[in-house]
Formats: sequence, C-alpha cells, structure tokens
Amino acid sequence: MNDKKEYWDGRWLKGNTGWDIGYASPPLIEFCRPLEDKSISLLIPGCGSAYEALQLVDMGFTDITLLDISPTMVELLHKKYGHLEQIHIVCGDLTDLKSSSFDLILEQTFFCTVPPADREDLLMEIVNLLKHGGIYAGVVFDALFQSGPPFGGPADGYRPLFEKFFYVEIFEMCYNSIGPRQDAEYFMKLIKK
Repeated sequence: MNDKKEYWDGRWLKGNTGWDIGYASPPLIEFCRPLEDKSISLLIPGCGSAYEALQLVDMGFTDITLLDISPTMVELLHKKYGHLEQIHIVCGDLTDLKSSSFDLILEQTFFCTVPPADREDLLMEIVNLLKHGGIYAGVVFDALFQSGPPFGGPADGYRPLFEKFFYVEIFEMCYNSIGPRQDAEYFMKLIKK
C-alpha cells in the first residue's frame, strides 16, 4: 500500500497526470444524469481531481464518496469540496472502505491502473463494496499499452472477467469519449450478481 501511495502521490506532485482530462468525464455524467434516485450511495475510486463530483451535486446527488490514495490529491479535494455535505473524501484504497457499501461505483481510469494479473482481486473488492444489485459503470481502455499504468486490454480480455462477478448489461465501444480517447474506450454497466 505504501509503495502505491508514494507512486501516485509522486505522479501528482510532478504533474505527471495524463489521465486528468481537466473536466468531468462525459460518459459518466451522461450515465448519471437520468438516474432518478439521487439519494443512492455513490463511490468514485481513484477519483483524482473528481471533476464529476460537483456536477453530481448540481444534479441533486446527496451521497458521494471520493477515494484517492494520494495524500496530495486528497488535500486538494478537501480544499475544493470539503464544504459540501454531499461529498465524503477518503484517503486510501478500497480496503479502507470495508465497512461501507454502495449502490453505484463509477469507473474512470481506476481499473486500468491495476495490472491484468491483479484484476480479479480488484473486482472482488469492488463486488464486496457493492450492495445487492449494485452497479459498476464507466469506461475502460480498449488499448494495449507497452508498460503501465495504465494497463489496457481488449474486449475479449475484460468481458469473461466481468462475467464472473456481474451481469453485463452494457459493454460496448464508448460513443461519447473525449477526443484523444475516441474509439479507444469501452463503456460498461455491470450489475452485481
């Protein structure tokens, strides 16, 4: 855990944050906009700058947890969102949320920070944090990177893994990715079995 914390904190401190697009992810916002129950418990793991959080609050969501392993980023999040009662900020990783449960976990570059050999363990942690019938939704890379993170993957690598833990409602090329990621992301909506 400390190695991961130092690694990601170092990336933020050096400004080596190519994943940070500078605004809320269109696929995540578009997915959340029509959700009727704004009181659901929502988690954004590896949230980074968490641009989505303010838009979610503006949409009426009342229970948003932001999780990041970088103390530097978490300090910035407290400055940015600490005054909003709808947002809870946690410094740590998924294991620090063991006593929590969520209706929805939003995915934006978090899954692809984990090497493919460790992804099943990550998915077990995600499943354990979701309530019965909970949803894991967002985008994953449709690309293979020479080294990582990020670690991407092809559809035929993701889908069988997801199907061990979830009913796959949507897994398709993301039509509303940002320009640099156009045709290089899948959108997924997975429902806990």
